[in-house]
Amino acid sequence: PAKNATGGVIPNNYIVASDYGTVDCCFKNFDYQDQVFLLTNSTPETAAASAAPSPGAASLNLDFSSSKAGTVLDKFGAGTGFGQVQKNAANSQYDPSLINLDTTTGRLALTSTGGSNSDGTNTQTNALESLFNASTGNFRIGTRIVGPFTALNVQNEQQAVYFGPDQDNHLKAEVEYSNGAVKFTIWLEQNGTGTIVQQTTVANLVNATSVDLYLDGNSTTKTFNVFASVNGGAEQSLNSTAIAVSGNWFGVSVPAGILVSHDNGSAFTANYDNFVVTSRP
Repeated sequence: PAKNATGGVIPNNYIVASDYGTVDCCFKNFDYQDQVFLLTNSTPETAAASAAPSPGAASLNLDFSSSKAGTVLDKFGAGTGFGQVQKNAANSQYDPSLINLDTTTGRLALTSTGGSNSDGTNTQTNALESLFNASTGNFRIGTRIVGPFTALNVQNEQQAVYFGPDQDNHLKAEVEYSNGAVKFTIWLEQNGTGTIVQQTTVANLVNATSVDLYLDGNSTTKTFNVFASVNGGAEQSLNSTAIAVSGNWFGVSVPAGILVSHDNGSAFTANYDNFVVTSRP
């Protein structure tokens, strides 16, 4: 809504702005508004869209103990609790036959494909995600992955938690097979170009019974810190300096979720115990 000099809303007037390009093309750079218009004598056709749930909302706390109506379905038609699937370049992002919600054990099983959302590949399948309001304060995105991780034995095979606007702009914390061992990897991709921020080797990580991964976002500094816990132990930092991002990462409706990929290897099944987005100081 357009406002006057004292902050009052001007009835039936709106500010309309656009940054050139689309998220599916190489021209989107998420920098500034290239076009700004004053739209006058107008009213919305529908009610204004509300912001996504805030960190700490019940819908963002998934323990996989029950089916959730209106959410992404598994192969048996049970609702996983996630609101959507990250779009890929071929519109082949969803394959319910590779998703299994086991409400008895409280686990969500994802079977990998060779697809990936790293760099320009953009063929990732079943990157399950939910939207939340990342604009109101600091937040933590977390998940627990069930071990052991012996199925990760070929370069780039991974199980991850991620956050970011789309397939070309995201931050991933991964349990990944890299250069002969299972390691923690932080991957940052912006505008379709990705880089390994940092890798951490942990003794016998391959045989861990569980791993908790956390992405901590700071809405003031627009930075992230990444943490992990092995076998329910103390958290350890996975990055030596804060990870800065640019663009519309801290908006009112931004996705976060989980994914698996075998990229160069063969299919394996990853089991997730939970997924949660909470607020933090």
